[in-house]
Amino acid sequence: EEQVPLKGKMTYWTTRIAPVVVEGTVQQIVGTSRDITEQRRRKEELERKNDLFEKAQEIADVGAWEYDVNADELRWTNQVYRIYARGDAGGPPPSLESAIGSYHPADCSAIREAFTDAVTKGEPYDLELRLRDESGEERWVRTRGQPQRDGEEVIQVRGTIRDITARKRREKTLRAQRKKVEALYETTKALLSTERPEEVLRRLHEVIDSVFDYDLSNTGFIDGDMIEPVDASISGPGNVPSPEPRPVGGESLVARALRAGETVVVQDTSALNNEIDYGSLRALAAVPIGRTGVIILGRTEATQFRPFDLQLVEVLASYGSAVINQLRQEKRLREERDLL
Repeated sequence: EEQVPLKGKMTYWTTRIAPVVVEGTVQQIVGTSRDITEQRRRKEELERKNDLFEKAQEIADVGAWEYDVNADELRWTNQVYRIYARGDAGGPPPSLESAIGSYHPADCSAIREAFTDAVTKGEPYDLELRLRDESGEERWVRTRGQPQRDGEEVIQVRGTIRDITARKRREKTLRAQRKKVEALYETTKALLSTERPEEVLRRLHEVIDSVFDYDLSNTGFIDGDMIEPVDASISGPGNVPSPEPRPVGGESLVARALRAGETVVVQDTSALNNEIDYGSLRALAAVPIGRTGVIILGRTEATQFRPFDLQLVEVLASYGSAVINQLRQEKRLREERDLL
């Protein structure tokens, strides 16, 4: 096969040559040539489309598969191999049982039943299940199967599989955020029935401790020129010290937050220039409750606080400050009436 330029265009020809032998002597050479340009271009177009199809699958993170019922043979595209964490196609085709066995043990029965019904009853399926690779890592996939019939008999099942792990994680995050917002709403309603500022701080601490996963959570109350700890919860590993009273005019994190009137976050306590022993605490955040107190949040790892969570704590602190101010105002009004 050779490429030949013809009238400014590249054409493809196949040439066959055979000798004509008479009594052991080559008498002549006979050859034929055939223009295979159209055939070659169709082949190149098919290869281009297949390559485009593979690229589209990779971009969309979706793969296609096919199961031949009579041959008991399963075929995957490259993207299916990648989703299953088995590299690229090229090795021996996977067995049906091996493919089903890659699913989470709690999901194996669902995919096996759905696939059996597709083959025996011609019923399509659309499932969201968990896959496990050889390292034990889990990922969520959406797998679809569509039976192909020859008369009444199902001869093939074709389908797609798509990695939906990112979507599942977003859904999980949204559910967690919704739970936190609902808890915040219930707390703000409960604060309206409080009678003392200390009770407000206690309610704030209870919801923060139950909804969030901080290694340290503490609410402090300003008493004179000191910030006194009111409630503290410690669940972190290592040495997480109990909160101690701190001077309002000092250089502690709580004092800085109160002076700034806004949240102060420290991602690594080793960078702090003070004599306070933070033990195994590495990341800290201080959220002021107006001019009344402060909420302290701590982690034993130098990691960033989730902005959404900090915003919720700030809303709680702001609402708690408003309730405390209202309680104090009501107390002053009662005292003034008693003097009349």
